[in-house]
Amino acid sequence: MKRARIVVETPYVIPSAWCWRDDWNTGYDSPYGLFSKFARLNAMGARELAEVFIDRDCGKRGSIVRFPKVDLRSSALFDKAAFAKHLRLDPNAIEHAFVVERLVNRRRRSSDVLRWCARCARYGFHSATYQLDLISACPVHSLALRSRCPRCRSEIPYILTHAVFAEPFCCPSCSFDLAPSLREVRPPSLKLRGKEEGWIDNLVSLFVAEDEMVPVRLELNRKRKFLGIGEFAISHADWRRLESEYTGFVRQVVGVLEAERPGVQLVLPLGPLSVSTKRFSGKTKLIQVKSVRRYKSDDVPIDQKTSAQVKRAWDGKMRASYAVYSGVRRSLWRHVVHDHQTCITSAAAHFWWNMDGESTAAFCPVAEAFIRWRMHWESCGTPRYLFAPMRKDPMGLGAWLGAEAPICPPGWTTDSEQWVSDHVLGSHCLGSFWEFLEKAIANAKRNKIAWSKHSHTGRYTSYWAVTGRDTRACPVRIYEQVRPPSALAAVLANLSHNDQHRKDHQSLLAAIVR
Repeated sequence: MKRARIVVETPYVIPSAWCWRDDWNTGYDSPYGLFSKFARLNAMGARELAEVFIDRDCGKRGSIVRFPKVDLRSSALFDKAAFAKHLRLDPNAIEHAFVVERLVNRRRRSSDVLRWCARCARYGFHSATYQLDLISACPVHSLALRSRCPRCRSEIPYILTHAVFAEPFCCPSCSFDLAPSLREVRPPSLKLRGKEEGWIDNLVSLFVAEDEMVPVRLELNRKRKFLGIGEFAISHADWRRLESEYTGFVRQVVGVLEAERPGVQLVLPLGPLSVSTKRFSGKTKLIQVKSVRRYKSDDVPIDQKTSAQVKRAWDGKMRASYAVYSGVRRSLWRHVVHDHQTCITSAAAHFWWNMDGESTAAFCPVAEAFIRWRMHWESCGTPRYLFAPMRKDPMGLGAWLGAEAPICPPGWTTDSEQWVSDHVLGSHCLGSFWEFLEKAIANAKRNKIAWSKHSHTGRYTSYWAVTGRDTRACPVRIYEQVRPPSALAAVLANLSHNDQHRKDHQSLLAAIVR
């Protein structure tokens, strides 16, 4: 006889939890992106988000839950344990969500309005690094970051409020959808490739290294000023370049400058440095705000202006910088691309429309490089106008003067400040041409050109540092990275430039129509 068994039914208890998709977590999301996707899955608003994620011990929980208004750049009021529990984030992902807090010395460089990449936001991705002011384009897609709604041109506050999270990933003013893919029946999963993760990691490391450099620079300048050997200034970190290039250059320059103090041993060099010294002229004329008379711009239609009328409105710095750019352009035309001048002029005459955002077949790579190089510095979208009289200011050069021109220590003369600016500008002009030539050769191999005004990355330009007191005993010096001779120079010499090459170039141009 079989033994009797008693079966007791025990109900299966489902633990209470909020809905979340692990494939929507990339590990590099911002609080705005995480909250928007979490609110989308759970049909929540700002008040419900505050109840879940605001720290109970912050002392402001009650008022915040009633009227949410929390800066998403700071984690002071949030419960990080709730991030780990409900969003299943590891400590590295939480740290990246509030990456602005790691920049303790320059908090002002973060934006309080949402800045996003249109292609990233389409799939529900937004990185906290996009809020840093120095980043102007997406490191993944090379698209300019947006800060205004494309429909109503209003800004989206980067804060937790009712208006911002009433419709997640939408403009609070006109309800324009920033992430249409999240509204699909089966939203695609969001996964970053290893290369894209490396770009974002490099951005974070680069800005943290630059932020840590601030107290080091201030302390070194304090010691140098006490000894009377002059302060020093150094270029900003370029978000388009590797973090190792910046940190290596900074450490070497700081080591060389520290060795100028008595009793300090010279550090071992990490790489060759280029040092340029200005000959002391004996002039003591200090920097003046209005050293060159400027004229009011003539009220003439832009298509009727002459080059002289355009230049009349320039100040002395713009005039001197344009002379440097013109000299570099003339040198390239006569000594570097002289065998391809016919290709350049014919290609410029062929493209009569604005090329920004266009995609065409490839033609002579030297012609493409020189045309796109001029389009970058002169901010001209139509190649045909490059060889016509100048009708408007070269805004590319003006943008360089406003964002990347060296800012010298106080007390220097006008000549010294202009000498430093001209030296760095010439180096950047040459470096940018080699970069455009490298891209043109790659485009010729794949027979496709993607025309974009944001394609320049500064790969062949050098970081710089200036020091000195602009005196005979302590002259002005510029330190720059010494780069090995570019292999592109040999490639350029080996490119064909015979009659058959010019015929092929003309046939390729004839096939490109709008």
